[in-house]
Amino acid sequence: MKIFSLSLFLILFFSTFVVMAQEKLNPRDLPATNTTPVTTTNSSIDSTLKAALGEDLSSLLKETESVQAYYLDGKTADATQNGFQGFKVLETKTLTAEQLKTIKELVLDKNTYILDQYGKRCDFEPELGFVFKKGNKTTTLAIAHNCDLLRFQGVKNFLEDCDPAHDKFLALGKSIFPARYTQTTAQNTTTTTTDENTLLAQNNLQARGNVHIVTEGECLYGISAKYGIKLDELLKLNKFKDENVVIHAGEKLIIKKTQ
Repeated sequence: MKIFSLSLFLILFFSTFVVMAQEKLNPRDLPATNTTPVTTTNSSIDSTLKAALGEDLSSLLKETESVQAYYLDGKTADATQNGFQGFKVLETKTLTAEQLKTIKELVLDKNTYILDQYGKRCDFEPELGFVFKKGNKTTTLAIAHNCDLLRFQGVKNFLEDCDPAHDKFLALGKSIFPARYTQTTAQNTTTTTTDENTLLAQNNLQARGNVHIVTEGECLYGISAKYGIKLDELLKLNKFKDENVVIHAGEKLIIKKTQ
């Protein structure tokens, strides 16, 4: 009887011990090994564009926390700390959420750039500027509508054609600085007085496809590329001294010889 009781006690003791051990080692009761939230990084940027921008600049643009916009006087230099990439600042603004989304999409879209295009022969006179900030890192972007060039400075210096995004950058600039762009349009619109014979000749040329009417933001390089003619030929047809001549919205340019 004593032996039976002792055996029963031992069985109950070891059973209780095993149950306690199992409960103690239940994985659900163990603390998590990693409590840090996983941050998923958007890797949709095109590999060709990423290679052109570089890892650091690509990362900063993707993870930008804030963007400040600047309206510039691209014809006036300012090498002081008040300047923006060496140009005079006329006005600054903080972007809205929608404007921030737009500029990030533009700079991270391969179709914004012409990465294999040779350099343009035109003066870089930017009207629009942006400062991208992430933590203590910043980079600046200046955009020249007159010849569709953009330039990054800071994390990496990068100058590239942005002809495909001309209308989008222009629309963004107008949404941020509507009054400034209205003033610019008014200044660039020229009123010319011509006699009836001259006007008739111009209309005939246009009807026959020999004239291009300049629109806001266009440059000689872009116009020559549009019609597939050499820049030098466009300059000769219009009796321009060189490619640095300033053209204005509303002007009529001869694009080919009259037959």
